[in-house]
Amino acid sequence: MAKPNIDDLDRPLWGAVAIGEVIEKNAPQTLHLLEKGRLDADKVGGRWVSTARRLLAQFAGRTPTAAT
Repeated sequence: MAKPNIDDLDRPLWGAVAIGEVIEKNAPQTLHLLEKGRLDADKVGGRWVSTARRLLAQFAGRTPTAAT
């Protein structure tokens, strides 16, 4: 799996595929984590959305902060 371009950490990542690219999981694995509430993401209009900043902060054990 190719590394995603996350130059803009605050760009919305729509769907399990895009979110999975950041956390290096496939779509079914990512969807499972999303449905179980284990990823910092929101469901908007039936689609999951998050940002790389939120996801990476979660894995680093920090709360996300806005870009300065």
